[in-house]
Order: sequence, then structure tokens, then C-alpha cells
Amino acid sequence: GALLLRLIRVDAKALDENAIKRNRARDKLFSTFETENASKIDEQRRGLSLAALFAKPRPCWEAPAVVAAFGDAFIEGTTLEAASILAWSHAVVDLALRTALRNQRVFLAGLPDRAKAAASDAAHVLAKSAPLM
Repeated sequence: GALLLRLIRVDAKALDENAIKRNRARDKLFSTFETENASKIDEQRRGLSLAALFAKPRPCWEAPAVVAAFGDAFIEGTTLEAASILAWSHAVVDLALRTALRNQRVFLAGLPDRAKAAASDAAHVLAKSAPLM
């Protein structure tokens, strides 16, 4: 079966029975804390906007597509500079555009008809594109 190893401790001496019991109690507390922490992280991830795309989504502002769109002047010398993130960016932009067109109609109402048509056309092209991931 699968084994998840969270912690390895090597003791330099043999432990007596009382020391083993103390360590076991401490390890159970550590394990409980890690389990609760993992549950909190999973709950937070379910609420993130990119949860529809990824099992372990990052916050949207960390998405390379968003960084490229809004922070292009600041990525020189970072891991994003020469990264091949086309597939990732395609998925994020597609999700963002579809979500905006579907759920943000009130905000889009102020756009000119040509802009709305362009957004709709872009969403259609992205939807009809071959999957990149």
C-alpha cells in the first residue's frame, strides 16, 4: 500500500519505555496538527478562483498568466522570464474570460457592443482551441 512519510527522527541513543511513550504522545500531537492544517489548506483551495482548473490551485495573483498581463515589466530575472507557460496561461485566460462573460454581466453592461462582441469572439476561439494540457 501507499505510505506517506511526514517525519523521520533518528535518536543517537536507545530510549527507555517512558521516553518512547513521551515521544509517541508528541508525535501524535504533531500528526494531528498536520492533519488539521492540511484540511484548512484544502478548504481554502476549494474557494480559490482557479480551483476549476487545478487540484491544488494557487491564488490567482500568483498565476503566471496574471503576472505576465499585469507585471511584465517586473519579471526580468525571475523564473517566469523564460518559462514555457503557454498551456497554463491559455487555461487561466480561458477560465477568466468564460467566468466574466457568464457571471459578470452587470459589470460588462457598460462596455461598447464592439468590445462585448470581441470578448465573446475571444471566448469562442479559446473554447474551440485544442487542449494544451
